[in-house]
Amino acid sequence: MAKCPKCGRKLHLYNISQNCPSCGINMKLYGFEDQFFREAKLAELSNAVWHIRVHRLKAAFIGRKLSIVRLVVILLPVAALLVPAGTITLGLPFRSFEIALSGLGLYGAFNDGTLMYLINSGGYTFASGAFAAARTALFAYAGAAVFAVAVLLATILCFVSLKNMQKIIAGIALAGAVEAIAAFFLINRVASVTAAGGLIGSSSGVGSFVIAAAFLAVAGVNIALDRLGVPVELGEGMEERARIYAEYKAGKVKLEDLPQPVVETEATKKISDEIDKARASLIKSLEKEANEVGA
Repeated sequence: MAKCPKCGRKLHLYNISQNCPSCGINMKLYGFEDQFFREAKLAELSNAVWHIRVHRLKAAFIGRKLSIVRLVVILLPVAALLVPAGTITLGLPFRSFEIALSGLGLYGAFNDGTLMYLINSGGYTFASGAFAAARTALFAYAGAAVFAVAVLLATILCFVSLKNMQKIIAGIALAGAVEAIAAFFLINRVASVTAAGGLIGSSSGVGSFVIAAAFLAVAGVNIALDRLGVPVELGEGMEERARIYAEYKAGKVKLEDLPQPVVETEATKKISDEIDKARASLIKSLEKEANEVGA
């Protein structure tokens, strides 16, 4: 059974009026002002949290000119994978294979089964050294490709930590450069292994150096960004509002105990002054009309 929100009187089905039959208050509008200010305070605090998130996201991607440059250079390692780093050839009695060490080459070798054949070739004892060298070179190049994708993903998530993500991305890029250079030497090592009796051969290209240069460009931009820092331009009072909102969510403060506005800034002060002026003008106008009527 419904009750009056003020006096607690129980209401019956025949009490159809908005006013309480006992205390007379308008039950529909009772507490409206308190609820209005409560919602206003909550909106002020929660909007500050979103304000900070949006500005952190903006700062991460376009906060500096170097941040914009970073969005371009992260594509370089992926694009460099299109440049062949070399080839690995397998001259078997009934079939010959050739794996081009490039992004498209690895994709094609995976589709036709050549890649899996080379990976699963550990049982050939007559050419185990050459097969192992070929697999090692393949894994090194694949590692560089994985780091290229990791750089891309880490940059997309750079807003997670504006302080540390530059270091992380630079570290990934340097690791990718090491993998690319290692792939070059390992590709050449395949050709030097003679135990295969000519079944396996290799040739190197410039792709490894192109990939390494792309990774070094990414690392350089992120190291520079780490030294300069990523500035976040927040509106006045936003950090304080976000702090108070966190305390409210943790139950340390209550909305009823907070002022309205919760944090006074130049903008809110200007609005309050305009409201006070409008109120004073309205009161003055009403007093003038009352005097004229009295006269």
